[in-house]
Amino acid sequence: MPSGSPSTLLARWPSANPASAIPVLGRALTSSRPGISTGRRAVQIRPFRLPASEANGREGRNMFVVREMDGATEKVDVFVEDPTAPTAGDRDRKGKGKAAAQEDDGDEVMVAEVEASANTAGSVTHSRWTHCSVGLPPSASSAGASGAGVGALFDTFIQRALFAPPGPGGQPAQRDTPAWQPRAQAVSLEGYTFVVGAASPGAGGGDWEVKVSSVGLKGGTASGTTRGCIIEVAYLPVPYLPADSTFVKDFLLSLFPPAAVKNGEIEVVDIKEDAFIDAGLLDPPADASEEGEWEWRAKHTSFAYVHQFKKEGLL
Repeated sequence: MPSGSPSTLLARWPSANPASAIPVLGRALTSSRPGISTGRRAVQIRPFRLPASEANGREGRNMFVVREMDGATEKVDVFVEDPTAPTAGDRDRKGKGKAAAQEDDGDEVMVAEVEASANTAGSVTHSRWTHCSVGLPPSASSAGASGAGVGALFDTFIQRALFAPPGPGGQPAQRDTPAWQPRAQAVSLEGYTFVVGAASPGAGGGDWEVKVSSVGLKGGTASGTTRGCIIEVAYLPVPYLPADSTFVKDFLLSLFPPAAVKNGEIEVVDIKEDAFIDAGLLDPPADASEEGEWEWRAKHTSFAYVHQFKKEGLL
């Protein structure tokens, strides 16, 4: 059993009408509690598809670009999923199994043969999920660089590195390898960030950071429709809590109308540690019998969005 759990938690309210639900949640944070709004936030999740190559007949790959604007900070997370590759957790468990077998055998020649076979042509050299991120410092954003900052740079990177280059007349040129294709439907989050427990407005810190957002669809046949709300809470004084603690969950559920909680309208987004390990976002414990504490970071939130909206069929 893990000895700690992260102090960040997300919840979905899929049946809510954001036009009325977000003000209700805002009042729960600023009227019933000593909370203040620190600004608006927006997140866009754009899915892309790399078709399967006819040469190898493998399943295609998926890419999810998560772009977040939170106050003066702009950040992009990219997750590439290859369904045919083993997860990072599988690779680690397999590697530990090989290491144990090699240690028991005690034959250095056998070790060399195993390593050579693992590096043969055609072997998988990556795990199922690959993640990278880029962020613009708040100072640069506040200086007015955000418009031409990470967003524009990343758009250029996507266009030049991943898509087929334009041909004569603006038509896409032919290329030997498949190009990433944007999917019609994207997920858009819009809302506000609150701090609860700050000593005074603008003082920073606080006990809780709460992000309240509507969930909307952009593009595709369902463009312009909303799919409720999503809320993220983080208890700031500590990076993790005891594994059996309900402290963060209790605070999170207290923000919603009691009737919504009683009627089962609220879904706590519970992503197990194994999912983060398989995605390569969390190093597995050195000793499987002693899993330790870990700190939730922004990349875990981005992956949680992708994981949840994939499960709901929105991506």
